Amino acid sequence: MKCVIFTGPTIRKEEALPLLEAVYLPPARQGDVIGAIFRHMPDIIGIIDGASYPELEVWHREILYALENGVAVFGSSSTGALRAAELDIHGMQGVGRIYEEIRGRETVDADEVTCLHEDRSPFRRLSEPMVNIRATLGEMRGKDLIDDRLLHQLLGTAKSIHYTKRTWQAIFDKAGSEGALTAEKVRELLRRSASCNVDLARSDAILLLKAVRKAMETGRRAPYGKIVDRSDNIVFHVAKYRDRAISRDDDLEGSPLFSIVDYILLTHPAADELAVRAKNRFLAGILADMLHVEVSGADIDKETETFRIRHSLRDDESLGDWLAGNDLVHEEFMRLMEQNAKMRALHNWLRTRLAQRKFTRVLLDELMLTNQYSGWAGKALLAERLFQRQRGQNEEICRNEPLEKMLREHLTESPREWHRIFWNVVDGVEITEPLLKYQLVKARIEREALESAIFEHLAPAAEQ
Repeated sequence: MKCVIFTGPTIRKEEALPLLEAVYLPPARQGDVIGAIFRHMPDIIGIIDGASYPELEVWHREILYALENGVAVFGSSSTGALRAAELDIHGMQGVGRIYEEIRGRETVDADEVTCLHEDRSPFRRLSEPMVNIRATLGEMRGKDLIDDRLLHQLLGTAKSIHYTKRTWQAIFDKAGSEGALTAEKVRELLRRSASCNVDLARSDAILLLKAVRKAMETGRRAPYGKIVDRSDNIVFHVAKYRDRAISRDDDLEGSPLFSIVDYILLTHPAADELAVRAKNRFLAGILADMLHVEVSGADIDKETETFRIRHSLRDDESLGDWLAGNDLVHEEFMRLMEQNAKMRALHNWLRTRLAQRKFTRVLLDELMLTNQYSGWAGKALLAERLFQRQRGQNEEICRNEPLEKMLREHLTESPREWHRIFWNVVDGVEITEPLLKYQLVKARIEREALESAIFEHLAPAAEQ
């Protein structure tokens, strides 16, 4: 089983590893849980720390998404405890005292578990979370170092300080400035707070690591339910398809998908054409939905086979490598193949609409707009000229030579494995058998002419 843990200031990766072998990632931001599912395919996700302002916090919906897909999600200490208290009714598992305390309250301020910390590893705390302050002051009260009046006064003072500036020094200094403490008492309480310090968040993080380890030792992998989310929730799709971060190195935070797209649009030599094709594909998908296009499993399987042949993905290992390189899971790949099948169905619908016009104008328009028409038209005219030089003989070949023989010859000279998807192409543009034989003869003549020219060029050198 595989586990991903989001942590940072509460417990460092180096401290956690002896307790649990896992993939350790920085505090979870919005989209990071989804990103972890796609990158690591974990059985369990543990959330200890999460990002805070100005970063967007990890979203409830993506945790629910993990649970829907059979991923067990544990939470403790900080953001994890807060989310677990909110989502335990849906299956998220809370661990530790902080989770239990939050769960027992009607309302909870997020600053109870939030602290300011460094934005890079080791994510050292720069302020103290309120839960630790409450625990430490409770410990000091238990040792009669402070009385009930001072306890409540210090708690109120700490709460009045913004979480980013909430340190023991700031708390006691403010209490001193308000007349509750003398300068000497401030110094004494600073020393006492250090000796009585209770890092409740860290203790709960350790409990989470142990709970996850036990679950990994005794649990079974739950099957993924529905990696492909078909809901119309726009905000969730933004998190999944725009803000989700990807990386080629587990030790790096990676980059969100939208940033990768921005880079491509600025540097790809054909970025404008790429964007147009992508939008056209998206619009075609909308059209397919409007026309209620339905495809069968056999249609999707056919598209999958065609795609794998075209990209030489012969076995499951090569397909797995391709999926990893494209940051896809298998379910997402099948969604793309379903889209391809719907595009094919739309092409068949278009064929009936075009009738006798076929795809002539459609294909020529595309060649012209991509600046390929002139070159290909010249090649086609040259092939026609070669055919006409011995028209009678070539027409005789068209009438008498079996199509199968002509195809075998043509495909032998074609790119590797082209023969396995040849009929998909031919059927898609509706080349009838007589016309197909006519074009096959022209292709043969063109090859022979090229071979002859090469031989004539090389023969004098060979004679010398």
